Amino acid sequence: MTYYANLEKILALLPSRAANIIRSEIDKTDFPVSEIRLRADRPASLTVDNKNIILPLRCTDSEIRGTLLSLCDGSPYAYSETISRGYIPQKNGVRCTVCPTKGAGGSVDSISSICLRLPCEFDVPDNLYELCVDNQRIIPTLFYSPPGVGKTTILRFLIKRLSCSQNAFRASVIDSRRELYTRTSSADTLTDYLFGYEKGEGIELAVRSLSPQVIFCDEIGLKEDAESILAAENTGVPLIASAHADSLEALFKRPQIAKLRDFGVFERYIGIKREKYKYEFDIYDITKK
Repeated sequence: MTYYANLEKILALLPSRAANIIRSEIDKTDFPVSEIRLRADRPASLTVDNKNIILPLRCTDSEIRGTLLSLCDGSPYAYSETISRGYIPQKNGVRCTVCPTKGAGGSVDSISSICLRLPCEFDVPDNLYELCVDNQRIIPTLFYSPPGVGKTTILRFLIKRLSCSQNAFRASVIDSRRELYTRTSSADTLTDYLFGYEKGEGIELAVRSLSPQVIFCDEIGLKEDAESILAAENTGVPLIASAHADSLEALFKRPQIAKLRDFGVFERYIGIKREKYKYEFDIYDITKK
C-alpha cells in the first residue's frame, strides 16, 4: 500500500506548530491519516481509520488566514469563486474544503475551518477490472458508499487500468475539483482530464469534442448531472461514476439517481465497504434481475 507521497508538501502549507503536532501523531499510528482539520479557536483533529483524534491545537484566526494564503498560492482572490462554494482546488488528488462565512453582499468574510483530505492508495481486489469490463465491453457502473470509504481511490485505479494497457480505452475524466487526478493514476494513460468543469458541462464537452470510449466522474447526484448523463447515454458512451449512499435502498431514494436507474443508464451498482485496508463489494446487476 502507498500513501503520504506528498505529506511533507502538504504539511509545509500549515502553521509550523500544527505540522509538528501532526507529524508526532502520525508516528503513533499504523493506519493512514485520511483527513487533517484545522479550526479557528477550536480543536484541530485528524481522521484515522474513520475515527477522530483530537489534537492539542487550537489555531488562531491569523494561522487560518496564513494557511488559506498558502493553499491559494498567495492569492485568495483568484480562488474566490471556489472558496464561496466551499473548496480550494489542489494538486495530486489532495482535497481541500473550507467552511466560509459570508458577510454583507454575499462575499466571503472569513474562513472558520480548513479540511485537507489526503489521497490514500489502498490495494484493490484483483477482480475489480473484471467487474467493469466484460470481453472488452465497458459495463456502465455506479459505485456507492458513505464518504471516506474509498470511492475516489477505486475510480483512480480504474482510470489507470482501463486507459493504460495493451487494449487501452480512451477515457475522459470530469475532475471538477481536481480530486481524481494524480501523477500515479494518470501516467502513461490515454486519459483526457477536464479540470474545473461541473459534471454536466464536462460530460457534454467530452462527448462533443473528445470522442471518449468511457467517461469517469466522481460524486454525481445533482439534477444537472442527471440531465447531461442522460444526453451522453444517447451517444452510447459508457459512464463509470460514484455517489454517496450507505445502502442500495438509500441510493435509489435519491431522486436523480432513481431517474438514471429508470432510464437504465447503469447496468451495475457496486457498494463499497472497507475494513482497514481490505475492500469488499456488494454487487447489484440490473441485467440479471
